[in-house]
Amino acid sequence: MENRIRSMGANQGNGPSPARFAMRWILFPLLVAITVGSAPAISLPPGPITASTSFIAPNSFFSTTLSDVPPGFDIANGVYAGWCGDDEDAPVFDPAPVTPYSTYAANLPANAQSAAWPKVNYVLNNKSGTAEEVQTAIWILLNGSTNRDITPNVTAMVNAANANPSFVPSGTQVLAVLLYIDGFAQLGGPVQDTIIELPVCSTTGPTGCMTLTKASNAGMVPAGSAVTYTYTVLNGGAVTLTNIVVKDDNATPGYAADDFTVGTVASLAPGMSATLTSTRIPPVILCAAPGTLPSGPLATLITEKLANGDVKVTFRQSTAVNDNTYGTQVAPDWGRSHSFGDLTGRRTSFSRTQAGR
Repeated sequence: MENRIRSMGANQGNGPSPARFAMRWILFPLLVAITVGSAPAISLPPGPITASTSFIAPNSFFSTTLSDVPPGFDIANGVYAGWCGDDEDAPVFDPAPVTPYSTYAANLPANAQSAAWPKVNYVLNNKSGTAEEVQTAIWILLNGSTNRDITPNVTAMVNAANANPSFVPSGTQVLAVLLYIDGFAQLGGPVQDTIIELPVCSTTGPTGCMTLTKASNAGMVPAGSAVTYTYTVLNGGAVTLTNIVVKDDNATPGYAADDFTVGTVASLAPGMSATLTSTRIPPVILCAAPGTLPSGPLATLITEKLANGDVKVTFRQSTAVNDNTYGTQVAPDWGRSHSFGDLTGRRTSFSRTQAGR
């Protein structure tokens, strides 16, 4: 069976180019899950594994890296979306020996048996607003209160979760897995017990549960700098998957010309994961200099290093703000054919430098 995964990047707007630009960009690692199944029953290792956290995670409160996970279970060594499962004032112990539990399991530790777990699962599958707002809603559901700001998004998520007290994730949804810290703390204790998101899997479906996690080696770097991305493919199902092709849209979902293939995993057994890496120069959003119009993100520079060592730079701007179409595709309001130089002047050049060079 052939399987294809596309790693989706953050949506970046394009626009016209004023006389001056300020360059900026931010990395947005994204978890992409392809799942088949409808039951929350999952297979988890019975003994402690190791969990560590990183707060470079725009799509969750933090990211959790699992290690020392034996093969053959529905979780594997790799990176997962992470959330606090305890009071917000409790510190995160990092790294920590943890025992994973399904939040629907009958054998949850006594002090972790909460009627709010179905509501927490509802929130994780019906998020609204920022990661901090989602986390605040989880704190309210588990602890009854919070010191954080209660925004309209938080209120809406909590009210919707309270209206669905028997929610059970299914299909392409995610299941909250509790990472219980043995010997260090209980829920409500001095050290944080945390939650990860695990896609719900079918144990009999043709593709099982396959997830792709994309992480970077830096949270933010100067424009034009290279970044190494790590892609972890996990087969959480019950059948071996073959010919898994991992593609990345280079954080420009509306522009296919810069898409690239990260690599191919020839075969991936149930419960196993494979890691691929790629070093790229992420796209750079160009913004208007302060005091100029129009303001905000205006255009995107896309840099590609070609196989022969050359560097290709593509400048993309939107015709919605300034239509610079020329030649046979001239815009009707110009009234005549025109050249690129009509917009930029007869002499135009683009240059790009990297800090320290």
